Amino acid sequence: MCRHVYRGAAAVLILLVIDYTPLVPFSLLYYVLISLCIAPVIYLTVLMNRESSAFIACVVFLSIVLSHLEVENHYLFAVSRMLETIAGILTAVIVNRTIKSPDRNKENNE
Repeated sequence: MCRHVYRGAAAVLILLVIDYTPLVPFSLLYYVLISLCIAPVIYLTVLMNRESSAFIACVVFLSIVLSHLEVENHYLFAVSRMLETIAGILTAVIVNRTIKSPDRNKENNE
């Protein structure tokens, strides 16, 4: 779960750059910066031996960076999005551990 906080933190860094530089949102430079930041997010999942979570890492990063403009407080939005992602992951883990799939039942019976 701590991994998702790191991914969200990467998005917050981009928001800081947008707020404190003359970078124009949705300009070519804006998209280049976001593209360059996706690679470290993916690489971080590889370093943590969580290659399968690279997809969700990119989704969290992009959802924060690309959908923040309509929100008055960008940082509150980023924290809120990270908490929503963590809550969704916890829910998925609890459901997956509680509800046994037919395939798991067969494995346990054999």
